[in-house]
Amino acid sequence: MEFDPKILREIIDGFITESATFFPAWEESTNAERPFQAERNFYSHAVKRREFQEPILSYVRKIIDHNRNGSILWSSEEEHAGTHAVMALALFDKTYIKEYIDFLRTNDLDHEVYQSDDIQELIERWGWCEEILSLAAARSFRGQFGSDQLGEMLSDGLEEYLTETDSIESFVERICEELRNDSTIHKEEYEEWIAIVSDTFEESQKSVQRTMKQKLQV
Repeated sequence: MEFDPKILREIIDGFITESATFFPAWEESTNAERPFQAERNFYSHAVKRREFQEPILSYVRKIIDHNRNGSILWSSEEEHAGTHAVMALALFDKTYIKEYIDFLRTNDLDHEVYQSDDIQELIERWGWCEEILSLAAARSFRGQFGSDQLGEMLSDGLEEYLTETDSIESFVERICEELRNDSTIHKEEYEEWIAIVSDTFEESQKSVQRTMKQKLQV
């Protein structure tokens, strides 16, 4: 499916959030293992044009606000509305990872499907950098597979990177900030989350545990 600016305008102006309105779930021309790959391709082409970046960003932010203040918007049975738009932005320019993080915080992560894949794709695109560290902290305890994915990140080079850059403590502080700012997590649960998060580290479990207890005042 080729990029058509008119379709983008219709989506943004009409605040259309269902993928099937404009995009086929599957295309015979692709070997995609995920539905609505045409939508991802559409936004990937759109963000390459500077004049469309701000409108797409505004569209994503509108979805985030709706998710925070009302019911969570879904684009299909498996994906949240705005997934392909925000991923296209974040893959194009890492400064948009902060929007992906805001988006992730509003996802229904008790029913996650592709979030782990998207986060891994961002890691592969940008490597270990400040923006990805913020994403890793936001992901660390959220959802069905948050702590599992943090463990995978640490094993795949994150813990080594944090050690070499002497930034384990600052990374753990980011996780603590995410925990404090998550209204769904109560102080009574901090001990449990300290144990879960610290156990994902191999060489730094004790120091991570100490830092988390200090920062969360447990």
